[in-house]
Amino acid sequence: HFPFLRYRVPESVRAALGHRGPGSVLALTQLMGNVYRTWGQLAEIVKGGGRGSFEVRFNSIRGKEKDEEAFIEAMNDLSEPEAGKVLPSVRGLKGNHFLD
Repeated sequence: HFPFLRYRVPESVRAALGHRGPGSVLALTQLMGNVYRTWGQLAEIVKGGGRGSFEVRFNSIRGKEKDEEAFIEAMNDLSEPEAGKVLPSVRGLKGNHFLD
């Protein structure tokens, strides 16, 4: 047995890597992994003509659906703490939905 080969998440970052909850950065970390992977494919995207060739982006490890979920969760995690400051300033505006 080689206990030094066992991976352990330090207690100080365990909550940050939890699936959801206050201070979680898991979705943001997953999103950034996908962003870096996309930047790594930038030359192929540009050679393919730009906007129409973003299919390359979805060759991710987790798949398109999981990437989109991580994006939505990360945007929620980033905007939720600020919503209380922003919402009072838009009260009274006409519309059915508030998009960040």
